[in-house]
Amino acid sequence: MPLDSESQKRLRNITAGIVEATNNRNFDLNSTPWKTCFAPQFLAGPFPPTMPQKLTLEKWLDHLAWEASQAPEWKIEILDSDPVPGQTKNSASLYFNFGATGRVPDGIQWRSVGVFDFQCFSGEWLAIAYRGFDGHGGVEMF
Repeated sequence: MPLDSESQKRLRNITAGIVEATNNRNFDLNSTPWKTCFAPQFLAGPFPPTMPQKLTLEKWLDHLAWEASQAPEWKIEILDSDPVPGQTKNSASLYFNFGATGRVPDGIQWRSVGVFDFQCFSGEWLAIAYRGFDGHGGVEMF
């Protein structure tokens, strides 16, 4: 069953908010979007080679803060995204191509694929998982 346009927009907005918080170095677990857009059971990973195992939201934020400390100019840009219905009722995934700058030589944008899995709880979409594929050719590979 296809996702309605309102749900597609919400999933894209949540993901954009996560990227914005990351780019602004907001890794405070008690602030938006971390407090409002993630289910308690959320797990991130793997995202080889930098994150080979699954992490809780708190540990993932620690990891993102560490990444940012290693590359102060590191920024993420969503290039495109594709929300798709999940395999179970009230679930969906958002596949997105993104480019990262500031961790590689100037002028180079490292492209990767990220996937957020979402579950709708009482009418509210919350992220339950994140995984990524570093430096691949894009969502169309899947």
